[in-house]
Amino acid sequence: MLKITSTYFEKLFSASAEESEEHLLGFVKRKVTASMNEALLKQFTEDEICQAVKEMPPLKAPRVDGFAAIFFQNYWHIIGTDISNYCLAILNGQLEFEDINRTRIVLIPKVDKPNNMSQFRPISLCNVLYKIIAKVLVNRMSEMIDDCINEAQGAFIPGRLISDNVLIAYEILHSLKMKKRGKKGNFALKLDMSKAYDRVERDFLAGMMNLLGFHNDWIVLIMRCVYSVSYSISLNGLNSEWFSPSRGLRQGDPLSPYLFLICAEGFATLLEDAKQRGIMEGAPIGRGRVSINHLRLHSFWDATREGARTVQEVINEYERNAGQRVNYDKSLIYFGANVGNTVKEELTTLLGVRLESSLEKYLGLPVMVGRRKMWAFNMFIDRFRKRVEGWSLRYLSMGGKEVFIKSVLQATPIYAMQCFLFPKTLCNKLEIIMNRFWWANNKSLRGIRWSCWDKLCLPKYDGGMGFKNLFMFNKALLAKQVWRILVQPQCFLARVLKARYYPFTDVLNAKVGSYPSFTWRSICNARELISDGMVWRVGSGKLVNIWNDPWLPGKEQNRILGHDINSRWTTVNQLMDEGNSTWNRELIEELVDEDTASRILAIPISGDNKEDTQVWKYEGSGEYTVKSGYRVLSTILGRYNNYSLLEDGSNAFYKFLWMLNIPNKIKIHNWRLVNNMLPHYSNLAKRKLAVDSICLLCKEALEDSSHLMWHCNLLRCVWTHFQIPFPNIDDSLGPQKCFAQMFIEAAEHQRSIIAIST
Repeated sequence: MLKITSTYFEKLFSASAEESEEHLLGFVKRKVTASMNEALLKQFTEDEICQAVKEMPPLKAPRVDGFAAIFFQNYWHIIGTDISNYCLAILNGQLEFEDINRTRIVLIPKVDKPNNMSQFRPISLCNVLYKIIAKVLVNRMSEMIDDCINEAQGAFIPGRLISDNVLIAYEILHSLKMKKRGKKGNFALKLDMSKAYDRVERDFLAGMMNLLGFHNDWIVLIMRCVYSVSYSISLNGLNSEWFSPSRGLRQGDPLSPYLFLICAEGFATLLEDAKQRGIMEGAPIGRGRVSINHLRLHSFWDATREGARTVQEVINEYERNAGQRVNYDKSLIYFGANVGNTVKEELTTLLGVRLESSLEKYLGLPVMVGRRKMWAFNMFIDRFRKRVEGWSLRYLSMGGKEVFIKSVLQATPIYAMQCFLFPKTLCNKLEIIMNRFWWANNKSLRGIRWSCWDKLCLPKYDGGMGFKNLFMFNKALLAKQVWRILVQPQCFLARVLKARYYPFTDVLNAKVGSYPSFTWRSICNARELISDGMVWRVGSGKLVNIWNDPWLPGKEQNRILGHDINSRWTTVNQLMDEGNSTWNRELIEELVDEDTASRILAIPISGDNKEDTQVWKYEGSGEYTVKSGYRVLSTILGRYNNYSLLEDGSNAFYKFLWMLNIPNKIKIHNWRLVNNMLPHYSNLAKRKLAVDSICLLCKEALEDSSHLMWHCNLLRCVWTHFQIPFPNIDDSLGPQKCFAQMFIEAAEHQRSIIAIST
């Protein structure tokens, strides 16, 4: 088996015998400027090495040398100088890469019983020393890669999101679906590249970098990283002999995503050339205001034989030059609604691809969501159940369950929630699975649910467990898309949505429109959160209306209300004395009441005539974050459900409890105790699960929270034995509040002892 795998990868990583053509490379435009090259080739420093080490994930799988990144991070004060000198020597060309660029390929099966090599996922494990050097190069490239790569590519580039590709693709396919008139139809072709990273031809990569304008010294440095690699296959505990590839990029190399984008720019260049020659028109958005000819590995063509032949020629030319191979079995074609069945069959046969169905996905998400939204997202219910079933027999403590729910279950749907508004019914079903798992007994997988999920979703300092209400969290994630569109109006996604839905206004004031896509309706559903949290940060004051806009500082009541509108004064700059950059106190006190006037006068005025900007009022930075958006929504949820945000020092109790340096399972047990969520006989009797509710220890009274903590004679002896001060109990407060009061007093007493001793 090891010989079979070694032979397979040696063949896969062998360069093609076909020679590349100059035709494709002739269309590539120079995009890297002299100043960019100067920034790339400036002297490497120790600070860059240190920064790269800090940014590395600490606990990735150990490499050939056996070290993980956490070793370098924890002992940098000892080994930092030696590591920096070694890395700088390689970057400056004084040493070669070969000694540190050995890579172990580990095979992870994709299916339960794999029977061919395509059913394994190869994972490349690079040495940490090499990854430090590659990370330094990546950090330099990240500052200018945005100018080199077509805007249709949304992944890996700082400032762009992969979710943009999903939203734009969904918008285009929705337009094709809704276009039922017109003689000219369109089709969208989704290409699947077989072993895309593994087939990259190195000569093509070097040629693309040269034509884009990268300096020869930078190209040499990058190609040293690519050419110096050697592989060994690891299978069932055995390792193969080392061999050197002649093509391909590694998936575990920090450089590989950027280098692959540079190669994929060749495909974008061919499509742009076809568009300029009038061979392809692309997909029109918003009555032709925006025309998109490709999006990542999607391309959009006229539904004619000429369009199909042209796309074949483009694909074949790209395959010959870049070494890529299209997997036609996994590639799909989508037709507009105005394309006849005869044309569909003809073009599908000509291109050799499959016709789309409602089950297809793009970047892991459904490409079409109709009226049956629960059916479209049912996969998440299955994922949750499989995750829970896989961990239910591992006897997790309550502390372990908390980590599992927050880090695994709640993280599973985040990617989809950035693009789609989940139905409330789906969110409820997912929360029921999590709630059942939280309260389940590890042995029987059943248990009493002592609390509803909404109460568990309260913040920890307010008496909950800090879990997520999925519907609220979904809205907070979608609001992030609204914020991006507002603050980056020139990004590709914002321009597409503006052309389609709001050409003459902004996203906050746009109407949902007729026949909108599901993604647009999802985004619109989250606009209220952003509009309620927006406030003007006053600069020059020329754009801010005194009476209608929110511009007063603070989190509440940001508009001037309850005053007669004086039409003589409309914008905030009219309330300023422009000569000395101060407020006109007399005018302000004449127009508004004393409290409002004091709030206005507290706003600082910039003397350099800055522009007025809209900011998110719940963050000091003014930037919207999902965390702050969810916090606002969860506060509303707490008020709606009438969960009292705690009184009589309970907040202080929870603060002390969760800060204790003890195992989480003990903290959670105390949390259950103070919230009366333990299965004592009184609680069991209420659920008709216990016949006798008398305390088994003293056999004198009903076993409830008050009896267990304060009144049981045997337990009082236990308190006395451990010399724990027994508080004066006021039964009218209830056992939970008494326990919280005692806990706070003990914590304060312990603090005072520590303060005296120090």
